[in-house]
Amino acid sequence: HAKLTSTSKFSECITCHSQHDVKKPSRELYGEVCVRCHTAGGKEVQQGLRMSELFREAEQRYGIAEKLVRRSSIEGLFVEDEEALLENVKSDLVEMGPIQHTLAIPRIQSLHDNVITTAAKIEGSIHRKNTHLHWRKIALVGIWIFFFLMILALYLQYLNFKHEHPGD
Repeated sequence: HAKLTSTSKFSECITCHSQHDVKKPSRELYGEVCVRCHTAGGKEVQQGLRMSELFREAEQRYGIAEKLVRRSSIEGLFVEDEEALLENVKSDLVEMGPIQHTLAIPRIQSLHDNVITTAAKIEGSIHRKNTHLHWRKIALVGIWIFFFLMILALYLQYLNFKHEHPGD
């Protein structure tokens, strides 16, 4: 597109987004707009659809990670590290937007891969925290049983003492 823009054959925004019925930016535009200038099923259209798919996957993984972090925070897990990682994911996702106009698929792929990798890291970290919390809860059951038995033993000792020393 950069070459066409310099020869005035590509009118930048309006070529894809129209002049009058301005198309809002969306991933669906790739399937609709690329075929205006390129052969349906051709290399260029496939590249547009590939970029659309990269965006869809990245947005989906971000949404999953965001919901997981939010839910874990509500459940009382310490998720500040995961929230910071989520901000990095969001930054990469936002950065992908303007780059799509350059059609720099390797750069978009790199940002996509960062989103997917970091989202997986967030999910793994929260899973480990939930597993540790589960085992801590199980350990607490044993501690409470021990605590209850100690109270019971002390109470029985008290009753025995009262029985042996009725006046005390």
